[in-house]
Amino acid sequence: MKHNWTDGELTVHWSLTAEELALLPNRIDYNRLGFAVQLKFFDIEGRFPRTPRELPISALCFVAEQLGLSPSVFQQYDWRGRARKQHRAEIRTFVGFRSFTAADASTLDTWLRQAILPSEQNTPHLQEIVLDWCREHHIEPPTPQRIERLIRSALHRHESAFFDTILQQLPPSTRARFDGLLVPVESEFPAEETRDDPAIVATVFSQLKTDPGPVGLASVLTELEKLEHLRSLDLPGELFADVPPKILQGYRLRARMVKKLMRLHVCSI
Repeated sequence: MKHNWTDGELTVHWSLTAEELALLPNRIDYNRLGFAVQLKFFDIEGRFPRTPRELPISALCFVAEQLGLSPSVFQQYDWRGRARKQHRAEIRTFVGFRSFTAADASTLDTWLRQAILPSEQNTPHLQEIVLDWCREHHIEPPTPQRIERLIRSALHRHESAFFDTILQQLPPSTRARFDGLLVPVESEFPAEETRDDPAIVATVFSQLKTDPGPVGLASVLTELEKLEHLRSLDLPGELFADVPPKILQGYRLRARMVKKLMRLHVCSI
């Protein structure tokens, strides 16, 4: 939540309604203020503040003024006590929300894998999407840590299914050629990764990933030979036809990163 609010924004978003004020009588001052600011925070964000620091000072002062209280009484509010737990339960009931359950986690996982992950895999974006999903279903979202775990799990399951689907589209001859790339070889191309470490076994696949090196006849012939290996795989032309370009680009970037990390590892040996 943002911390700077104009007077107009405070009036629109932080003003207590008659129904909300009716929830506050017969409470100690600091509990009235603590209840009220959490209620308005939840109304705006669809979740409770995780720490008092998330509450904007200007909003706290604005709500306190409506209750005829000093903002300083909020310092007496027991953020970890039973009263706050009860306040949260009452607020959820008032706004028609409920707690996140294991069944919700399963439903969310299925929805992410079927409707979202085929076209969106950016983690920050996914976190916002999960929060929006919870709000739409009137569910108090889980902690950020649990949301992160849920997203990682859904991504892993989605990728496993995605890779399996790709594999099933490859004809047996192409699969056999892929297997052939992993067979140890003597040295078809200069393989810098294996030159200084006999524990690293050279394969055609590892040699395909080597850099061309200085421009010259030898390097051109080597790159042409690599190209022939790739063409011989005979990949189906429509293999990735249904995959959005930005998803494919994400996998390309990951492949480049793996290559860089492998080179750094070899250089450190």
